[in-house]
Amino acid sequence: MAGIIALFAIQFAIGTAFGGGAVWLWMRRGRKEERLVKVGWVAEFLDVPGKGVFQMCRQGIIPHTRIGRRVRFSKKQIEDWSRKGGKALAGGWRRG
Repeated sequence: MAGIIALFAIQFAIGTAFGGGAVWLWMRRGRKEERLVKVGWVAEFLDVPGKGVFQMCRQGIIPHTRIGRRVRFSKKQIEDWSRKGGKALAGGWRRG
C-alpha cells in the first residue's frame, strides 16, 4: 500500500509541475522511467491545437500509441520526429 501511495505522490508532484499530469513517471527498482505524454503536451510542444494533434494521429502522420480509446505519445519519439522535420498534413495550405 505504501508503494501505491508513493507512486501517486510522484505522479501528482510531477503532473502539477508539467501542467496537470502530462508526464507520467514510474518508479521501478529505484530508477525513473518516462512512460507516455498526453495530447496536451504534444499540442503545446508543436504549438498546434489539440484537434490538430488528433487529426495527425488519424492520418498516421505523428507517432502515437492507442490505449483503448485514449491516445498517448512517447516524449522521445515526438522530439525525434520533430527534429527530423516531422510531416505536413495532407491538403497543404488553403486559400481564403
